[in-house]
Amino acid sequence: WLKSSWTNSLLGEFPFASAVFAFMLVLLACALAVTVADDPLYQAYRPPRQTPTQAAVIENITAFARRRSDEAKLWVLQYLGSEAVRSRLHESLQTLTDDELLERFTWEFERLPIFHNAPSSQLDLNESGIHDDSDVDVSVRDGYLQNPCIREVLGGNEMSMFGPPMNYGYTRFFEIMGMPKTSFADPNWPLRQADECFIFNANNLRKTSLGNVFYGAMTWVLNPKVLENTLIVEVWDAGNTYLFGGATNVSFPGFGTRRDWYHLVQMHEALFNLPYPDWFNVPNATCCNYSLADLFNRWWVPDTPPPISGMLLTNPYYEIMVAGNVWLPEDLLYGLVKFSDVDSYTGVRHMGQWGSVAGSKLRAFLKESGRPLIWADADDSEMLIDPTVGHIAGGRITAADIVAWEALWESIADLTPVEQALRFSWLAASAPPHLKFHYPSWATRSACAQEELDPLKMVMGTDGNGDCVYWDASRPEQWEVLNDGSCEASDSSRAQFSSLADCVVASSQTKWGCVRLPASESGTHVDIAYCVPNPTGNHSSMGICEASCFPSTTPESHVSVFV
Repeated sequence: WLKSSWTNSLLGEFPFASAVFAFMLVLLACALAVTVADDPLYQAYRPPRQTPTQAAVIENITAFARRRSDEAKLWVLQYLGSEAVRSRLHESLQTLTDDELLERFTWEFERLPIFHNAPSSQLDLNESGIHDDSDVDVSVRDGYLQNPCIREVLGGNEMSMFGPPMNYGYTRFFEIMGMPKTSFADPNWPLRQADECFIFNANNLRKTSLGNVFYGAMTWVLNPKVLENTLIVEVWDAGNTYLFGGATNVSFPGFGTRRDWYHLVQMHEALFNLPYPDWFNVPNATCCNYSLADLFNRWWVPDTPPPISGMLLTNPYYEIMVAGNVWLPEDLLYGLVKFSDVDSYTGVRHMGQWGSVAGSKLRAFLKESGRPLIWADADDSEMLIDPTVGHIAGGRITAADIVAWEALWESIADLTPVEQALRFSWLAASAPPHLKFHYPSWATRSACAQEELDPLKMVMGTDGNGDCVYWDASRPEQWEVLNDGSCEASDSSRAQFSSLADCVVASSQTKWGCVRLPASESGTHVDIAYCVPNPTGNHSSMGICEASCFPSTTPESHVSVFV
């Protein structure tokens, strides 16, 4: 039910009137009521969940990773028994054998939340200085997380922290690491090729209450049950691996999957023990002393704070790419947001969502979409289930919970970040146990053991009573036309068709339009042109559209800029 699965051979079997389907597509375009003239990032049609090219990449990496992970298991076991780990392990864990440590490590690693951090608002985007992701309003409106290649092809504001347009710099990382050229961006591509790119995410290695908010205050927590066959695990952040990999004495191990990743551990350990470069602008007091024991102590010893040894101080994760396109809400496990703003050296960073217009819109989206919302305020703060959004199975949320929460929903923009944080502390102290959220943990592994086996029960973690926190999914029953003309099952408002056959016919009958954006209006400062389905378009097919659509000159691309 996750696959796009239509073929042109179906077209001759259903001789329905094309006017009906064209009319339905016009209704969809009108309902969305936004145009490219309003926002270059606007898209009425979503990309495929996974293209055949992306699926082939995953198939190859899966076979490779299974073999390499099995070969690396002995090294990992020996490392777990080494002085580097044992000397730093909490006394309560010292009696565990190497095999027992590996069992726990494996269980935890494969259940670490997968974060995609993005700007919570246009203001947050401007303040972050990292312009390679779309804010919440764009993602919710368009129904997916736009990968950097799509943003570039659409003419998004792909500016680096250093000023010039990116023309997306991570091309170089992937060339070196053996990814196919379809994994990275060129603003001269057709949109369907930008669909092939990967989107960057991170696992929550330190089990912090917040995501990596320096990338953006909105943390989309992705659903591993749904995305299982799209996930690629890297040894670290791709840019940092590219920059620093040569400083280690470990060969690049390739990529892993969520189930096969032992071969990544050795290089990850080596990278995380490198000295900080001068341009990191951080003291070297915590450098070069990273150990897996720091993570184990955090995961399994109560009240252990998030570690900051070695490179855990910056980019503290194994990067996890989705070889596919992340749909909203379909691929979302839950939303995670920050309560208060933050004082930074440049002034107040407006990350807080409590009582704000943006927060209200996010709550409404998640409530309508059937996805829960979690509030937190610091790396080691309490985590609270929003009862007004709900969608937690088991009937634990009461009417009294909702009334009490809504009574406190008011703007706190006039308060300082410190005063806002005190409000969160009070809210957390007054919350009942069933509204307090905890990530999956070895100590509570039995709480959700049965739910994990059910493909339609989406496990998040446990509450303050130790009960499993999950929500119930359903299989989609409608079909929608995608931006490459294919069809996919969906329960989105974009899904106008009750069967695959109807969707295929509609797609075959729709026109295609060329969207153009001059360099003067493009965030990448080059001419933009791409083709999309358009009931009022001038072209009868995608191929004909693409043949006449693209700019006559090719802009400079593949400029390596570290961001």
